[in-house]
Amino acid sequence: MGLPSETLYRWQELIGAFGGSAFAVLLSALGYWVKSKLDARERRLEILRRIEVDITYTLNSFHNTQEKLAYFVGNLRTLVVEVRQINDPRAFAINFVNMPAMAGIYMDPDIPNFRINSYYIHNKLLWVHSAVSEVNCILSALRDDYDRLLKVNDRLIDLLRSNATPNPAAQRESYATNLELFATGIENFYRESFPGGIKSLIQVKIYNEKLRRSYGRGRFALWMHEGTNFKYFRRHTDFKKFARNLESIDRVDVEISTEVDGALAKMQQRVVVLREQAGVTP
Repeated sequence: MGLPSETLYRWQELIGAFGGSAFAVLLSALGYWVKSKLDARERRLEILRRIEVDITYTLNSFHNTQEKLAYFVGNLRTLVVEVRQINDPRAFAINFVNMPAMAGIYMDPDIPNFRINSYYIHNKLLWVHSAVSEVNCILSALRDDYDRLLKVNDRLIDLLRSNATPNPAAQRESYATNLELFATGIENFYRESFPGGIKSLIQVKIYNEKLRRSYGRGRFALWMHEGTNFKYFRRHTDFKKFARNLESIDRVDVEISTEVDGALAKMQQRVVVLREQAGVTP
């Protein structure tokens, strides 16, 4: 015996309403999931874009600061020669050169907070951020050290002038020696400290460009360099030992070393051209 037509109709209506509601919920959930994925992709691309801009800005800041320091060192050494060329036995050396204004190396303060699915970039940026902070502290201290050097020279002159038998030659040589040591210290500082930071920035820049590639090529590059890369791992812990440790950073360094060396060479050539245009002798 079949169900009455009215009852059957109500059941169909109920099932239809339930099915429609369930479909709407599923469609809404699917839409939310797709939107969250798209938003995550946009955030990731924006962070990669910011990294590109920040790295370029920081590299330029490194270059400008190094050129200012080199210019200052050159002026100091010229001053040393001038001091030692003074022939008047009664003359004290009181001349000096101004230290150029330096704002320090730029580094985006938000970089440590960037969330990006790259162990390599994350750690490299943290290292660079720490190194730049240390360099900026030293740059700030250099000005204080130079001011102290000039004040010590002024006090020495005052002391010798009050002496019954002043010795200007000793003052001049002491001043020239201190200036020479200070110039050498600055030169050693930027020649030893800057190249490592610049190289790390270039490494991040090149690797970041790979991750910014469109049409899935960025994801593929990340998978090739920091993922499984066609390797088989029985356990996730084995994969983590391979892909997210200091050895994996060294491995990526080796894989992009040719591109990094080429970029560094081009940068050095560009520096030479800029110096020639400015009439500056290296």
